[in-house]
Amino acid sequence: MIDASNIQVTGTNFPAGNDVTMNFKGVIVTCTLNSATQVDCMFPIGVPAADVAVSPTLTFKDPVTMIELTTGSTATPITNPMSIGGGGFVVPTECSFAGGCEFSVTSNGLAGAMQGNSEQNTVTVCGQRCELDIAASSATQMTCTLPPVITTYSAITFDMVEASELAVTWTGTGADLMKLNDGINTKDSVDATATNCYAEVSAKPGYTFQLDSVKIFLTNLLDKTPYTDGNLVLQGSNDGGVTFTDIHSYDDSIHEGMNSVDWKAPVVSQVYKVIRLQGAIDGSCRIGEVKLIGVEVMDDNNASISCDAEANIDGVVSSLNSVTYSDAKTPFLGKMGVNPRFGSVLGGETLTLTGQGFAAGVATVKIDGRDCAVSTKTDIEIVCTTSDKPYVPGQTPSLDILIAGMGKVATAGQVYRYVSRWSDTETWGGDLPPLEGEAVEIPKG
Repeated sequence: MIDASNIQVTGTNFPAGNDVTMNFKGVIVTCTLNSATQVDCMFPIGVPAADVAVSPTLTFKDPVTMIELTTGSTATPITNPMSIGGGGFVVPTECSFAGGCEFSVTSNGLAGAMQGNSEQNTVTVCGQRCELDIAASSATQMTCTLPPVITTYSAITFDMVEASELAVTWTGTGADLMKLNDGINTKDSVDATATNCYAEVSAKPGYTFQLDSVKIFLTNLLDKTPYTDGNLVLQGSNDGGVTFTDIHSYDDSIHEGMNSVDWKAPVVSQVYKVIRLQGAIDGSCRIGEVKLIGVEVMDDNNASISCDAEANIDGVVSSLNSVTYSDAKTPFLGKMGVNPRFGSVLGGETLTLTGQGFAAGVATVKIDGRDCAVSTKTDIEIVCTTSDKPYVPGQTPSLDILIAGMGKVATAGQVYRYVSRWSDTETWGGDLPPLEGEAVEIPKG
């Protein structure tokens, strides 16, 4: 027998006094052994959806000896068809471009299915995964946390994402274009095309490149002629490669090694859907490596965007209500908005965050997942006190600020870094700091 949150299994000779667990579609729960013939298994956020019959698996374990007396007792295959009531709703009705709002869908089986297989079973908004919030979900409602949406508008306005080397696939007239981004500078991509050689990359459908820098590496540069006087030109296109605009024409300053063309603030980044290196003569496309530094963003330059949402469960896609992201709902940190930028791992530090749009609701601040207790808040400033921070190898610093009624604050990549001060005796396990000439090992992180 099955309902929205419980599977009941009947049988014979269930061992009395044993601990019982059930695995159904990847979700493992603790069960109640009612008798030698009946087990009830409660799923806190609902029995996972199953359009195709699946057998739940029971495991019995002796609590004293910890011996699994019976493992893999398999019940009769069952189905649990998913139902969706309405297409979902957002709290609030619009969200910050940085995400963080709750998106809820009335449904039996959706939350459980996502819990059991988070890779296969997803809810996406604007093609990005909406992370299941187990604590806020139930057997009849799935709630997830909206992802950020990076568009041409939000990326520039709020500096939403840090530029990095783009992972791209080159196409063009050369036979070995994979060498352009294989990480080996000394192996040239050689193009035997006598005239009008080219190598180009295209953003994925619906997206565009926002470039801060293009770097090309040249080896054994004995003759600059193939690269100068318009013979090698960096170009961009926004009509699928029908027409191109010249971005940069290489000149006599080109040299062996890495040659960089940069667009730094206040110069606006170059925004194109297709990037091409166009060569005019034989040898113009002999290049060792190309690095595109920037971001690939949704091609939308509006102050708000309506995003499609959908649930994909076991390969079956269901459309949900669209979600609106808005400039007006996006609080953000100003430049140098984190003060101080460093503080002790012992906690107790006063941290001041400055920006705009903080006044709408209660603020929650987490640094590396640790609470920073908010003491005061205005529209432009949040003051909080840091918690202590245990050492976690390899952890990347993070700063998450959530404003109720708005969503997450766009932080422009700014973080607060926990440090162990040289002068703190706790850094040295209660001993005095090292003296001159003593060796010190400092772990990464």
